Amino acid sequence: MTSWFYRLFRCSPKQAALAALIGFCIAVALTLFAMRDRVAPPAAENPAPAQWQPVSNTRLGYAFRLPPEFSLTAKQEDTYTRYEAGDRIVEVFIRPATSIEKGLLLLDQERATAYEGLPSVRIDQEEETTVAGQDAVTREILLNAAGFSAIETFVFLKGTVVSFSTLFATAEAIGEEERAFHALVLSGVTFP
Repeated sequence: MTSWFYRLFRCSPKQAALAALIGFCIAVALTLFAMRDRVAPPAAENPAPAQWQPVSNTRLGYAFRLPPEFSLTAKQEDTYTRYEAGDRIVEVFIRPATSIEKGLLLLDQERATAYEGLPSVRIDQEEETTVAGQDAVTREILLNAAGFSAIETFVFLKGTVVSFSTLFATAEAIGEEERAFHALVLSGVTFP
């Protein structure tokens, strides 16, 4: 059935297999070469934190920076602020607590049945870290009701737990891009 190929190109089956293998290798090499020439987006599209706009809460003593396209979309006294730009949301939430552990315990108890009697979030990853020299806990979560992912970092500060959360409305899972953005937000956090 395939003898027409061998007759057309006047080659043996071994030669045809070798030609196919060489063609495949060339295609892979060209693909890898094309990927090597990809360039990062211009700096204007991804400004460094020093170029980001400052955000602060002088009463509670924290500050951080956001990209200029973010705008304040919600505020509740000094306990909650929300900033949005496209499919990204940055929230800062303050709750009284005597430690990070007790603050997280209360939060987890609230979330245990907050979504139609089911947990409102699924914790995919949790690790201890530091933010601006303060002990912190970072979690990667899935918001069950909304169906998208977020990264939360909790810092104990002056009898409160300050939560810096980055929500990604189009991400079903946290990837390197989301982690890098959250890390940039945290890199601008200060406690003056």
